[in-house]
Amino acid sequence: MTDLIVSDSTPNDDQSNDLAAFDDIYESPTISRLPSHQRPKPSTVCESCPAAVWMAQKNQLQCYCRVTHVMVYSKEEKTALTACDGREMAIEQLLAKQEKADARG
Repeated sequence: MTDLIVSDSTPNDDQSNDLAAFDDIYESPTISRLPSHQRPKPSTVCESCPAAVWMAQKNQLQCYCRVTHVMVYSKEEKTALTACDGREMAIEQLLAKQEKADARG
């Protein structure tokens, strides 16, 4: 059985570095195609989340979260999430899927 560790403190430098390591694993294809001036300002953790569904139109950028089932970013709702457990879970699922595919060869 795994021990559950609950902390009410902010992440220490080691924990922050572990979370930052996930930043290079995934980037939204929609976000990656946008010129820098059309990307969310400030940047949001959703840009590198496999559970985020980004949609771009001429003058509109939206992001729907498949974990929370909420529109987390739009013209009206410019929330810039800096951390999210859903992102970490989605990345873990992505890595597990990749590992399984690699094992099959």
